[in-house]
Amino acid sequence: MGDTTNDFLGTERFRIRRRLGSGGMGVVYEAHDRQTDKVVALKALTRTEASHITRFKHEFRSLADVSHPNLVALYELMSDGEYWFFTMELVHGGNFLEYVRPGYQAKRSQSSLTPTLLRSTGGDTSAQDSEAETQQLDSIRTTFVEDTLPDISINTRLSRSRLDLDCLNIALRQLAEGLHGLHETGRLHRDIKPSNVLVSKEGRVVILDFGLVAEVESKGLHDSISLAGTPDYMSPEQGAQLPISTASDWYSVGVMLYQALTGRLPFSGRFFEVMMNKQSLDPPAPAELVRGVPEELNDLCVSLLRRKPEDRPTGRDILRVLGHGTTGPLKQPLMPTPVSSSQHSVPFIGRERYKRELLDAFTATRQGQTVTVYVHGDSGVGKTALVRHFLDDLRSHESDVVILEGRCYERESVPYKALDGVIDSLTKYLMALPVGKAEASMPRDVLALARLFPVMLQVDSVFNAPQREQEIPDPFTLRRRAFAALRELLGRISDRQ
Repeated sequence: MGDTTNDFLGTERFRIRRRLGSGGMGVVYEAHDRQTDKVVALKALTRTEASHITRFKHEFRSLADVSHPNLVALYELMSDGEYWFFTMELVHGGNFLEYVRPGYQAKRSQSSLTPTLLRSTGGDTSAQDSEAETQQLDSIRTTFVEDTLPDISINTRLSRSRLDLDCLNIALRQLAEGLHGLHETGRLHRDIKPSNVLVSKEGRVVILDFGLVAEVESKGLHDSISLAGTPDYMSPEQGAQLPISTASDWYSVGVMLYQALTGRLPFSGRFFEVMMNKQSLDPPAPAELVRGVPEELNDLCVSLLRRKPEDRPTGRDILRVLGHGTTGPLKQPLMPTPVSSSQHSVPFIGRERYKRELLDAFTATRQGQTVTVYVHGDSGVGKTALVRHFLDDLRSHESDVVILEGRCYERESVPYKALDGVIDSLTKYLMALPVGKAEASMPRDVLALARLFPVMLQVDSVFNAPQREQEIPDPFTLRRRAFAALRELLGRISDRQ
């Protein structure tokens, strides 16, 4: 599998109106939804490798059920033949720096779609320019005599754009509210940068591009990806491949604030030079470079760029500084997808009866029984939270249990969507196994299963499996053989537990 055509022509339902932007993995179009008679943004996957399909689905599913005024609204995920795409709200406006510095223009054409993925194998990253994945202002020198500092509010030779402090205060507060809201759902963005933060014509800030979203305190993505993000905006701990947290996202906000205030990045140069400097140096405070920087913004920026994550302010600290004025809920309510309870310290109270019934069902499987549990109730009563809390407990107390979880999303039109998430989870499990164990688990007809679920080709033992025959022309035969292979695969995994 490889690239699809660069031009997605639309479907019977979606008529493409124009191309908005492109990146290494996808293209975003303005499209007319004939079914709803609305104009939407449509992001089409242009690379059909198994790993890209997995990331693309993750981008949609990670935020599909989260509603916040400062997070882009995602609508539907669809598959049409070899094409994968999802729809989202269309935001008319410019990026964060264009809004706070009217007249700002990036040095080079830049897409907001493509984060940097630096893999642990392949390619010489030492020659990468850290500006390659960023939009930035003209560079200015880091050393000035105090009485020659440029003024923050005027146009000088050091910056061809003017900072609007009112716009900055408004936009920065909304950015903080949106990012804090994302963190409250137990997720990290991991690629906060100006091109991923749009501001509408009405002044509404919208965070987008969730391709690298991960759960707080999760073990992260597959080990083949050692760095993920955009170098100029990456926190020191990201660059050092250390555990990341919400503080890592706030560091990226600090870089954006630094750009807005000074017209330059805190660190510039080639990739490893920037990463090393972030580990060992503090950049000059904005007030040391530019006159007229408000003290509270200068102090906030300095604190956000501290090298140690624990020394940076929290989301609520930042909102207080920016005038949010409360430690309570955000003004706009969140409607998050429940996340793993292990990600939060809040206890799961009640539902003891149901938790006990689920545990009894699990105990029965230990005795060789096959058990199905039907959890039902009205929407919003906590069914998903109950099941996820139960699964978290199993992960914590049963080291040998294999958990394959999936969810049938209402707003998806993808093949075999009842099983799609389970297969993604199965693929992740197989990728983490030692090669020998993975190979021993492979059924003879595993490539038929991979025909229905291409994400499985990420598993070396699947990708390298011998081809039984060139083609299976009959769809019914393909499905029969694929699901027979799935039964065999699950049986082999169970036998080895």
